[in-house]
Amino acid sequence: MNKAAPVKTSEADVVAQRLWIHLRTIRTEWFLDEPYGVPWFEILGTKKSKQQIDAILQREVLSVQGVKEIVNWSSSFDNSTRKYGCQFTVKTTNGGITSQIAVVSPTI
Repeated sequence: MNKAAPVKTSEADVVAQRLWIHLRTIRTEWFLDEPYGVPWFEILGTKKSKQQIDAILQREVLSVQGVKEIVNWSSSFDNSTRKYGCQFTVKTTNGGITSQIAVVSPTI
């Protein structure tokens, strides 16, 4: 028997879920909407600095429906392994604040 998926009711929870899904989807991964997701191969497959990666991901975050602004942002990047991680919270268009969202780059 399948359990029901949890239903998000607050705007901050809905936006956090959108962000979680968007940032964990590799662009072109979903054949029905190839532009959806983050261009992880382009980001980590080329020489980019942590600041450049931060800027790309912050643009991705701000492109998600319901996001008004990034409240705080911290990140780390290991250049030798090309592993990136970030933690952030955002303010929603209705003024809510999401709980902290953590993202780790996929292994490429």
